[in-house]
Amino acid sequence: MKRGNKNPNQEEAKSSCLIIGTENVGKKSFISGLKFGYQETQSFSALGMEMTILKKCINNRKIDILLWYTVCNIKFQKVIQKIFEKMKICFLFYDVTNRESLAWLYTKWEELKNYPTSKNIIYMLIGNKCDLEDKREVSYDEGKEFADARNFLFLETSTVSGKNIENAFFFLIYNYQ
Repeated sequence: MKRGNKNPNQEEAKSSCLIIGTENVGKKSFISGLKFGYQETQSFSALGMEMTILKKCINNRKIDILLWYTVCNIKFQKVIQKIFEKMKICFLFYDVTNRESLAWLYTKWEELKNYPTSKNIIYMLIGNKCDLEDKREVSYDEGKEFADARNFLFLETSTVSGKNIENAFFFLIYNYQ
């Protein structure tokens, strides 16, 4: 937006969200779903991480959300830790048709919870691909138990049907206020 077009009565909020999960759990599809109906201003990748900026105006408040996503490769741990220090929300993604993707999060959480800023972050566990019931390996209850045991919020989503994508987006928006 050009300076001359800026509304002086409009508040601004900027914040970041880290999206973590193994390959093929649907992180990139989830972000594509979030972009539907919203304006993407930038998207780029560097050092094994990708970042997208989403912009939305709600109640005369301009909100910029930086979405960082990665598979958290070991060679990028220092970069991830630096980015993690600035996060307000962390989405932990797994694929309900792939038990190993949830098992990976058990290990990843043991690492993340030791970061100095980990207690200041709101976590949401997201079980994606819930539209593939016939291929499901992780039950809804198992995902919910994992989340509850760690005080995470929990959603199951489908980037194919769009189930709960908007709910996750509004969760992001309202927790940045």
